[in-house]
Amino acid sequence: MVENFLELANLEDTCDSEHGLVCFLLRLSLTLTNLRKCPETINELDDNVGVDSPVETFIPIMDNKTEEVVMGRLELIQSLTGHEGRVWNVSWHPKGNFFASCGEDKIIRVWGKQGSKWSLKSTLSEGHKRTVREVSWSPCGNYIASASFDATVAIWDRSAGEFECIATLEGHENEVKSVSWSRSGSFMASCSRDKSVWVWEVAEEEYECGAVLNAHTQDVKKVIWHPLEDIVASASYDNTVKMFREDLADHDWTCFATLTSHDSTVWSMSFDKSGTRLATCSDDNTVKIWREYKPGNVEGIVTPSSDPVWKCVCTLSGYHNRTIYDIAWCHQTDLIATACGDDIIRVFKEAPESDPNEPTFELVHTCTNAHSQDVNAVKWSPTVAGMLLSASDDETIKVWIQVHKGRPNIFIAKRGCKSTLFPGNRCYQHLPSSLFSTVTYLGAAEMENKSSKGLALKHVLCKLHAFASPDLAESWDNVGLLVEPVTPRPIVNILLTNDLTEAVMREALELSTDLIISYHPPIFAPLKSVTTKTWKLANALVVLSSTVEDGEIEVRISVG
Repeated sequence: MVENFLELANLEDTCDSEHGLVCFLLRLSLTLTNLRKCPETINELDDNVGVDSPVETFIPIMDNKTEEVVMGRLELIQSLTGHEGRVWNVSWHPKGNFFASCGEDKIIRVWGKQGSKWSLKSTLSEGHKRTVREVSWSPCGNYIASASFDATVAIWDRSAGEFECIATLEGHENEVKSVSWSRSGSFMASCSRDKSVWVWEVAEEEYECGAVLNAHTQDVKKVIWHPLEDIVASASYDNTVKMFREDLADHDWTCFATLTSHDSTVWSMSFDKSGTRLATCSDDNTVKIWREYKPGNVEGIVTPSSDPVWKCVCTLSGYHNRTIYDIAWCHQTDLIATACGDDIIRVFKEAPESDPNEPTFELVHTCTNAHSQDVNAVKWSPTVAGMLLSASDDETIKVWIQVHKGRPNIFIAKRGCKSTLFPGNRCYQHLPSSLFSTVTYLGAAEMENKSSKGLALKHVLCKLHAFASPDLAESWDNVGLLVEPVTPRPIVNILLTNDLTEAVMREALELSTDLIISYHPPIFAPLKSVTTKTWKLANALVVLSSTVEDGEIEVRISVG
């Protein structure tokens, strides 16, 4: 999305420009993806967006052939090798353009995008003497913390361009199993087989132990931070999850909640985007969903003190055959992914109109043989909805994307945006996930099969013309299909943008876009020359037409 995305001349009279643009994009995306809004009608869209309209009110249309809801499935984008021995963990950079992995070989590898593929960018090998169990990227993206079986936590700094180990934190008596940064960046937590959780205070590259918490009776497997507050949760071999926070009066960290329901080791956990729900996974082969009830809650749940109470509101059993080692709750799509010892990745979604106090979650995808051995970790991308990383005992890392059967993926250009999608983030969380589901990255091997995916350009154009008839355009405007590929290509991935700038064009190429829909026509006035001054053409259309084979220029992306 470009910086002037919200400067919409023709939508200023629709409440405000931000709201008007959201309504326009919602209507367009609903048209293209065959979504139907429930229970309100499309005409009520303007009154609901950005106020109290939850994402769950937008549901996929029923497939007439199968009579089942068409849900997204995971499709493999790329399999990455390089680690020797099992890969324990992966962690996304906050911007989603890099991720780090670690494993049995004592090495941390940093991967980044190169075109549409992921490749190795850095190898960090001098920080630990034993297995690296977990890595965690700081909120600012300049630091990586790594937890090792050598009983230390290492801090890696890349602010100078290259990674350098700037600190080694000691104190744990045994293997460190997990490390995690708080959202504020002011704290970091680590946990160990010594049954303790350590909270580290972070200030100007100085790391001091702020608290040693000995609330668990057994090995502590995992620590994570609340997505909005400085609250740390820990999962343990003692079958419990505990939550801690700092008392601002005396700066002591205390346990304010203990979650008990699992019958065996709790291996991992993940908060939803609001931080009011938590998903946990266990050696008892179940997933449990917990909900926070604050004092004075309308449900009448008793809270003995001023602290909130966490209650198990749902148990998912019978789906997994072995230990569930990791769980990830996507903050964009609300999907839950699990990593299991039976080599399978499973994806769950909350059922429509589910009771928040007794929610129902459905298994929407089973990725059988996702790896050839135990799946140790799953992590959703923080920026690309539906993109998932997995790590395994089979020494590989795999990159997956959620794809939708029989309809294109719609996403919005983000290049040039100064902050979040909209000022104050007022409407971002209320947009349907279909707007932000991303593309399927197609390599050479997959290109041959692309014809079986997506829709024909003429069918997409029919949808667009039904949405906004060209007959309604003013005589001076330039609407409709402006650039058509030489060779017909199925439309799998569609980019929505306000202006087709050079930055947006680069993003379109990186995301393997098949069709760009621009609010402002990239070609408007009659063309008399192609120079650097005609920026929309020279910097955009020429870029998309720059594939030269046998002396011929091939246009690969449709533009309208």
